[in-house]
Amino acid sequence: FEVGSGLAQLAWVIVGGIGIGAAAGWGATQIVALTDDHLMEILLTVVVTYGAWVAAETVHASPVLAVVAAGMTVGSIGWRAITPAGKVAIRSFWAVAAFGINSVLFLIIGLQFDFAAFGAAGLAIVWGLLALTVGRAAAVYSILSLLPRRFAVPRAWQHLLVWGNLKGSLSMALALSLPADLPHRDLIAAVVFGCAFITLVFQGLSLAPLARRLGIGRGAAGERSIDENQGRLLAARAAQRELDRLQQLGVVPLGTFQRMRASYQGAIARSERELRDLVARTPAEDSEHIGAVRRRLLEIEKAALQDAAGSGMIAEDVAEELVEEVDKALADRALERS
Repeated sequence: FEVGSGLAQLAWVIVGGIGIGAAAGWGATQIVALTDDHLMEILLTVVVTYGAWVAAETVHASPVLAVVAAGMTVGSIGWRAITPAGKVAIRSFWAVAAFGINSVLFLIIGLQFDFAAFGAAGLAIVWGLLALTVGRAAAVYSILSLLPRRFAVPRAWQHLLVWGNLKGSLSMALALSLPADLPHRDLIAAVVFGCAFITLVFQGLSLAPLARRLGIGRGAAGERSIDENQGRLLAARAAQRELDRLQQLGVVPLGTFQRMRASYQGAIARSERELRDLVARTPAEDSEHIGAVRRRLLEIEKAALQDAAGSGMIAEDVAEELVEEVDKALADRALERS
């Protein structure tokens, strides 16, 4: 083994993979600008992903880096050329695809896993977990300490980043892809599987309690008060609607109905009054809630238009134009959140 040859090969794997992915992504952006069909746009993202992988693997470059570079190119340069309907459809398609692929991959890995080897590699797994944790801590604390004060990451978030060092399907898939005749392949696979299992189960399940203990994820007092009063308002109105339905059926006596309805009406009035006062004091939190409401209403508008077109109440071409307007509004909302 020569150091110079190894470094040159590593450089080609990295640079070649990124270059091939960027070229494939750029080519896809030129093609996507020629179509307004959201199904074709989805198909192009699939083709460029698979094509970048195959091309990089053919020339012995990194297919993983090629796919990442292709995705970043399409998501930055090519995203402006994609139609609003295409943006919504692409996000939905790849969310479902990622979920399905991960599910199948974990199933396949579970079928191939040798639990006897898992137990025999216990000590090696412990050392692997220790190395992962120490390496993660060294990287997080040292790098984040170099940031300027205005970009400083709170210490609680740094602790959470260290503990959130979860390993999953990609690590296990890479371990299984090692050549069958590689020395100690079974041991490597067992260590990777063991580390992934322990981090997903123990660290993954403990992330939420740790975040709460560190005070992360708790909204500001104003935001929590708005959420609390909105929850009470929604619950009281739902109970009042059910009470009205029961009274119409004759299940609840009139006197009882009037007392209970007045009680719920009082709770609704109190929550509405509290919400008005909170919104007046904390307009920023109100804008976030208004944004969520608007996104929900846009989704309802889109569903109504699609149902109307499907039942023949409006022409399909008119419905497509109106749905495209709604998709553009949804895409703008998603951009505002990101």
